[in-house]
Amino acid sequence: MSRPSWEQRVERAGALAARHGAAAGPLRFYQRVAAAQQDLYREFIAPGRPDDGALIRRSFPCLLEAVESAGTAELRQSAEEVRRSGEERWVAGILDAWHQAETDAGFLVRAFLQPWAEACCPAPAGVSAAGNHCPACGRKPQAATLRPEFDGMRRRLACSLCHWEWDFRRILCPACGETGFDALPAFRAEEYPHLRVDACETCRTYLLTVDASRDPDAVPLVEDLAAIPLHLWAAEQGYRRLQPNLFGL
Repeated sequence: MSRPSWEQRVERAGALAARHGAAAGPLRFYQRVAAAQQDLYREFIAPGRPDDGALIRRSFPCLLEAVESAGTAELRQSAEEVRRSGEERWVAGILDAWHQAETDAGFLVRAFLQPWAEACCPAPAGVSAAGNHCPACGRKPQAATLRPEFDGMRRRLACSLCHWEWDFRRILCPACGETGFDALPAFRAEEYPHLRVDACETCRTYLLTVDASRDPDAVPLVEDLAAIPLHLWAAEQGYRRLQPNLFGL
């Protein structure tokens, strides 16, 4: 199992912002969020970590400040409303989302829980292949990647929360288990030569897949944020995300 460093995520977001003008604003904002998340991660792994409630009360305002200074008007308003709601509601909402793996948390909670999960979920020992949920934290995959290996390509899924990648079969829908080749089409766009939409005609879900042989510097979870036109196109075709990204797309 593997996952990208925080520095890789910030650097990649900047590179993609320069390349894809339509996604430049969200990617620049993500750089600010990822930098704040890195600070939170360092705090979460520091010696003498307090109990969860105390840690949330101390750390969550740091994320609110980053969003209030760099987010959209809607996100700034949301951060201000959350701040006014009080510490006890922050703690309850974050812990509820942490303990309920299938809960679709909002942006603020999910942005906080990503570094939390990275700090709390070490890679399981001896995992070479796993099911359609992350073997470390139990969440759904955000994206997939194809990485060169020997004479072929290995497929991995990237967790939407703790960001670990784990091995997964090539011809298999991670949502419904469909294995028919004809029922699993892949779609590409010229402006994203290293990306494709892997869809399933049986359950009508899709997963963004990154071909690392075409761009070794790609970071799946950041590419997912940059691929706004691909997500909009897939939605127009009637496909739905297996797991929306941090920005809700």
